Amino acid sequence: MIKTSVKIQYTKKPCGLKRFISFLKHGRSLENDTFLLGIFYTLMYGGILLIPHAIFWDDWTLYRNPPNVVLGIFKQLGAMFNSFGYLHVLMLSIGTWNYKILTFLLMFISGLLLNSILERNALLSKENRFFVVLLFLILPFNFARVALIVFPYTLCYFFFFLAWRLIYQHRVIALLLFFLSFNTNSLLVFYFLPMLDLLYLDSHLKNPRSFLLFAYRRLDFLLLPFLFFFIKTQFFPPSGLYAGYNQNYNLLHIPPAIKEQYEDLKAVAFDFNFYIFLILTPFIALILRKKIDAMSQANHISWYLLGALGTLAFILGAFPYWILGLIPSFHEWTSRNQLLLPLGSALIIIAVLCPHKKLFKTIGISIMIAGSLSYGITNYYSFFIDWNKQKALIELFSNNSVIKNSKLVIITDETNHLNAIKRSYRFYEWNGLLEQAYGNQNHFVITPEDTKKYQEGGFDKYFSSYYKANGHQRNEMISIVFVKIKQDKKHKPGDLLSNKIFPKFTLSTKIIHTPLSTEIDAYQ
Repeated sequence: MIKTSVKIQYTKKPCGLKRFISFLKHGRSLENDTFLLGIFYTLMYGGILLIPHAIFWDDWTLYRNPPNVVLGIFKQLGAMFNSFGYLHVLMLSIGTWNYKILTFLLMFISGLLLNSILERNALLSKENRFFVVLLFLILPFNFARVALIVFPYTLCYFFFFLAWRLIYQHRVIALLLFFLSFNTNSLLVFYFLPMLDLLYLDSHLKNPRSFLLFAYRRLDFLLLPFLFFFIKTQFFPPSGLYAGYNQNYNLLHIPPAIKEQYEDLKAVAFDFNFYIFLILTPFIALILRKKIDAMSQANHISWYLLGALGTLAFILGAFPYWILGLIPSFHEWTSRNQLLLPLGSALIIIAVLCPHKKLFKTIGISIMIAGSLSYGITNYYSFFIDWNKQKALIELFSNNSVIKNSKLVIITDETNHLNAIKRSYRFYEWNGLLEQAYGNQNHFVITPEDTKKYQEGGFDKYFSSYYKANGHQRNEMISIVFVKIKQDKKHKPGDLLSNKIFPKFTLSTKIIHTPLSTEIDAYQ
């Protein structure tokens, strides 16, 4: 064997801004694809860093609750060894901001790990791999990641791709990381992809006999998901409030779920800010034109097979939710079910676009990226507004003695248009706002539509610390107030922009002295 040595000469590189300006000016490719991936990813999801203390949705059940309450509820959820509960207790003790920073970093690092995985199996050219990873990072999936309570999914996602990257060189570490990642149970199905990749790397895709040899050599990997599933179902089943949670598997759920998935994808196709889209599209085409030119390089895999792999990856990512009758949709918090959709979607898009001529590829890729970025920027703006709305309401509540002295609060919110991702506030979110305003858990919030359910005891099981209502009791003598929330649109000419970012509200209240059912219609 002849040994050679290479002398590497380091030269001083211009700063990031100068490099980027030079690139735009002269059309030269950036020296480091990671820099470009980071720019696009930050444009898409960097908004999460602008709301470091934001609390949304189920976060209110964690925020300002003692460790024993958090641990108790996650024990009922059945997380193995209560891992999610201890994780939240630790992170909450540090501060809400660390959720946002770690989510931003771990999702980006997962994309870099995917790049390394694809580079290792060498099925795609460098340029095509770049676009798969770029789309993987910025496609508008899983905006539920802004919620603190979703962070364990993000961590498991990162563990999964790190294990996949280490699968060939560090066997024991990969096994451990895969096992930990399975706490997000949908990854048990998605695990088929790294096993397929391992088959390819081991050159055991030739015949059944070769597969048997693979099974013998990699038995620990093949048994791992079954071992996890056995331990999880036998020793850590959901209990209490969550008994039977995510256990209603039924193949009959799949056809209607696929139909609804298609309708959801179709509905979101034009759900973005068109002006941002128009501004971004030509710049993206300019920035990426050199890489798009090089996308005609031959791969070691046909476009048809790449599309088939993408379809398989998409199905594997959606199947664990479809079989439960759940839809990985773009709105409300069910977008958390989109966690595993980016890889399959990215592969399908590249398989469809890349065989075509330069103009078609340029237009197609630019539209996909600009559409994603405009969707992301718009959504993070709405999250920023949503959080400012909650802070404004806390301040209004804290100064309102009528609401403070009432125990049952019936809210009509006429400012739902300011809510992010077309969501509505849950009763425990309202409870959390009142708990922060008054420092106690004596209040309970419902909507007018829920008054009958409340009267019949349908909410009694939620009178606990977890739902920020530990001090609330239902009885005939309870003090009741109706509250209407409206946006205050009065402003000085110079305050128009300020009011759009930091909206103001008015509260109107009415104390109820007679039976509830007789006054609801009149007040509405």
